Amino acid sequence: MAVVFKGFSTPVVGRTETLYDSELVRQDLMNHFNTKKGERAFDADYGFIAWDLLFELEGYNTINLLEADARRIISLDPRLNLKKLQISRIEYGYQMNIVLQYVVLDTLEELTIVFDARSNNRMATYSVSSL
Repeated sequence: MAVVFKGFSTPVVGRTETLYDSELVRQDLMNHFNTKKGERAFDADYGFIAWDLLFELEGYNTINLLEADARRIISLDPRLNLKKLQISRIEYGYQMNIVLQYVVLDTLEELTIVFDARSNNRMATYSVSSL
């Protein structure tokens, strides 16, 4: 299969990697989710609100705010179609289960992202499964 998307990932530790296709789109999405909203210079709307809501009391409105912001972020990327989004509270944060369709690649993938308050570097962890 021909390469459709190509880009680079520059981790904090380690070497710069070349990413292709779904790996690149996923990394772009994770960069958005791992950035605290308002943290990016000159773009106050970039980022995700989960990091600000980790210690909020459990409530219906909190989950709705997270869901609305996650939908906003995913809709900003024309390479993705959101098929399903489920957010749940876990012991030290939130877990998002997202089913995404990669538009040009025509593949489906389930992405599970965990936002954990115990994380020292404030980076969400994720796992991927193909559908």
